[in-house]
Amino acid sequence: MIKLLLVEDEIGIMALLKNLIQFQKLGLELAGTASTGREALELMKETDPDIVITDICMPQMGGLELIEAAKEQNLKAKYVIVSGYSQFDYAVTAIKLGVEDYLLKPINEAELNEVLEKLTLNIQSANDAAYSLKRMNTRIKNQRKKLRKRLFLDLLFGSRSLEARTLKEINGDYGYGFQEETVFLVGIVRIDGVQDWNLVAKKTFLEQLARIFSRETAGRCLEKEACIYNDFFLYLINVSPDKLPEIRERINEIWRIFKRLAGNYENLRLTMGCGYPADAPGKIEKAFQLAKKVLSCRILEGCGKIYRAEEYASAENGLTEQLLVKSRLKIQTELQNKRPEECRQKIREYLEWVIQVSRQSPLMLLENLEKSIYYLISDMSWQKGLKEDAEGAFRQMKDSMERCSGKEELLDLILERISGLSASGEDSREKDVRTIARAKDYIWTHYQENLRLEDVAEQVYLTPGYFGVLFKKETGTAFSAYVIQVRVEKAKELLRDPRRNISEVAYAVGYQDVRHFSRLFKEYVGLVPKEYRKLHGSGLF
Repeated sequence: MIKLLLVEDEIGIMALLKNLIQFQKLGLELAGTASTGREALELMKETDPDIVITDICMPQMGGLELIEAAKEQNLKAKYVIVSGYSQFDYAVTAIKLGVEDYLLKPINEAELNEVLEKLTLNIQSANDAAYSLKRMNTRIKNQRKKLRKRLFLDLLFGSRSLEARTLKEINGDYGYGFQEETVFLVGIVRIDGVQDWNLVAKKTFLEQLARIFSRETAGRCLEKEACIYNDFFLYLINVSPDKLPEIRERINEIWRIFKRLAGNYENLRLTMGCGYPADAPGKIEKAFQLAKKVLSCRILEGCGKIYRAEEYASAENGLTEQLLVKSRLKIQTELQNKRPEECRQKIREYLEWVIQVSRQSPLMLLENLEKSIYYLISDMSWQKGLKEDAEGAFRQMKDSMERCSGKEELLDLILERISGLSASGEDSREKDVRTIARAKDYIWTHYQENLRLEDVAEQVYLTPGYFGVLFKKETGTAFSAYVIQVRVEKAKELLRDPRRNISEVAYAVGYQDVRHFSRLFKEYVGLVPKEYRKLHGSGLF
C-alpha cells in the first residue's frame, strides 16, 4: 500500500478530502492527518509517507515551510498542495520547490483522484504486472490526447486531410464522440501579460485555465476540447441545438472564473472572442476565423471582456477598392524623396487614417490594415530594389499583428517593421548587424524556452529562410548551434553552484531530457556536467 499523509487546518476540508479520495481503488493507506506543518513534519518522521497533500496557509508552519523543512531533513515524499484563488502565486512558488501538482479550492473529486492516480503510478514498482498494464493504458490515453489535439487544431485551422472524412471516421480515428445534427461552439482567449513570465509560472497558469474549462463543462455537452496555442486559449464545444442557451451561460461563468483568477496578477489581461455556432465539422474553421476577427476588436475597444460574432454581424464594411487605390497613390507620392524620420511620420499618419476609418467597423480593423500594409510593403520594396521577400515580410507582420492588444502597440509594431524599407540612406550592412544583434539579445534572454528559428525571426521581423541565412552569415554559426552554445555557457555558470543538481541545471537552460543535455554538454565542453563540476571545484577551471 502507498502511504498518504493529509495536512489541513480546516476540519471541514479535512473531512472532505477523506471522503473524496478513492483509497481502495488507488491502493492508498492513510498514514495520518495533521493540522499544522510542525505536526506534519513529526508525523513524516514517524510514518515515512509516500505522498503528502498539504494546505499552503496554516498556523505555526505553512505548507511551503513544511516542504522546505522536509527536504532539509531528507524526508522523501511527493507533495500535492491545496490553494485558494487568492493564494495562487504561492502555488507557483511551491511548484518551483518541486511539488508534483496542486489543487484549487473548492476541491474537485475527479481532479483530486486523477492527480493521486498519476502519483501512485509513478511510485508503484515497474515489475508489478498491474502497474505495467496501467502504464500501458496511460500511454494509450496520452497518445489519444495527442491525436485529439491534432484533430482539434486541424478543425480550427483547416486541413485537406479531413475534407473527405465522415463524422463516424473522425470519431473512430481520433477518439471523439461528435454527433450528427448538433452544433459546434468555438472560442479563443487572448492572454496578454504572460509573455515575460518564466516557463514554470506560465505553464502553471495556462494549465489551470484548461482545468477550469474542463471542470465547468463536464457533463454539460456532448464533446469538448481545449488547448494552449501561442499564448491563446482555444476551445471547442459540441452540443445539441436545444442546449445552446445553457452552454452559453456556462461559457459566461467560465469567463467570470477566468477573470477572478487573472485578477490575482498585475498587468494580466484576458479577452475572449466567440464565433457563430457551426452546424458541421467542415464549418468549424470559418467559425474560428470569425472568433479571431471579433477578438481583434479589443485593439480599438479594449481588453478584458467577451466579444461575440453576433454583436458585429452588421459591421463588416472594409475599405472599398477605390478608396484603397486612392490612398495607396497618395502615400506613394508623400514618401518620395523624404528623409527617414519624415517617412516614418507620414506612414504613421497613413496608418492612423486607416484605423480611424475602421472605427465604424472594428471587426474589419486588421483586414483594412493588412490590405494597406501589403501594398505599402510591396511598393516600397520594389522602389528600393530590395531583394527581401515582401510576401514573407507581410506574413510575418500579419501574425504579429494578431497578438497586439492595443492601438499604440499595433502602430509601433508596424512602424518598426517597415521603417527599414523607408530609410533611403541607411547602409544595409549596418542594418543587418543591428538585426542580428537584436536576435542574439533575444536568444540570451529566452534561452530556457523552446526557441525555434521561426520564433526569433518573427522577433526581428524577417522571414525564417532569410533570417537563417543572414544569421549564419553574420555569426559564422548556424542558428541551432548558437542556441546550444548559449545554453552550454549558462549551464557552466549554474554548475558552479553545488546546491543545484544536474537535472535542475538541464531544466533551467531549456532541456527536459538530462541525458540529451549531458551529451550536448560533452560535445561542446569535452566533459560531462558531473566531470566539469568536479574539475571546477578543484580549481582546475
